[in-house]
Amino acid sequence: MTASEVAQYLRQNDRYLIISHRNPDGDTLGCAGAICSALREIGKTAYVLNNEQITKRYEEYVSEFIAPEDYVPETILTADVASLEMLPDNAGRYADRIDLSVDHHAYNGLFARHNCVMGEKAACGEIVFNIILKMKGSVSVKCAELLFIAISTDTGCFKYNNTTSDTMRIAAELLDIGIRADKIRKEMFMTRTRNRLIFEGMVNRGMEFFCEGRVAVNVITLDMIKNSGIGEEDLEDISSFAVQVEGVEVGITIRERKDRTSKISVRTAGKADAGKICMKLGGGGHTQAAGCSLSCPPVEAKQKILAVVYDGWNQ
Repeated sequence: MTASEVAQYLRQNDRYLIISHRNPDGDTLGCAGAICSALREIGKTAYVLNNEQITKRYEEYVSEFIAPEDYVPETILTADVASLEMLPDNAGRYADRIDLSVDHHAYNGLFARHNCVMGEKAACGEIVFNIILKMKGSVSVKCAELLFIAISTDTGCFKYNNTTSDTMRIAAELLDIGIRADKIRKEMFMTRTRNRLIFEGMVNRGMEFFCEGRVAVNVITLDMIKNSGIGEEDLEDISSFAVQVEGVEVGITIRERKDRTSKISVRTAGKADAGKICMKLGGGGHTQAAGCSLSCPPVEAKQKILAVVYDGWNQ
């Protein structure tokens, strides 16, 4: 579906529930909140499904949209969700009845009845911006702030290579609406807790390099998180840490889970395709940012992801 078709669809239906993805970031939450707010502004009943993994960083912006437990939706949307595997646990009961997926992941599984997928967009927030404009003719300050959070967080405050001229034009329009941009930039990008600084020291000391420095790997253990005292809100951007090192083309972050399985995040610079790397291990994502999960501890997960990287370069 095009943005215009989605706008028409949203005007025609009601009683919405918008679902974000597990381990929610600014893009999925910003889009979910903006869609919900815009729908309410045109007289629709709309809520965002509670995501138990929402961190304190975003609570202020989305708490007013959270659905009550007894809410019964008629129309179900997902925002920035590439596959059913990305749904939070409490969304499983809706997996077979999702009406619309709005997403910017090129590897979207097209799991909804209707899909608006634009893989060329830097953030799902860019798509939602155009949908809201076509749906109601303007973007409110509240929606604009949520969309600025969505776009700025998925572009690393506009420093990632996915940032395009369209991204910057939309950001300029959001600024012109009168959002609290300084507040958002400070909260999202310019504030580190003391525990985060301690944690960064641990990550730096443990970083490993392969392929003559072209591949960097961070392994984040449960003990590191416990000993640093770091909170979940301080871990959101840690996946981009390794690829920021000079000469690194593939940055891999492996996070140990409580059940001793591993969550892998891959960030790339140059020709390597993070999405293709992670797809070989059952995951997916974008060209420069992707992820997957493996049912093995980090030591074994490291060997598996490195084997995929080596194989890709040797082909």
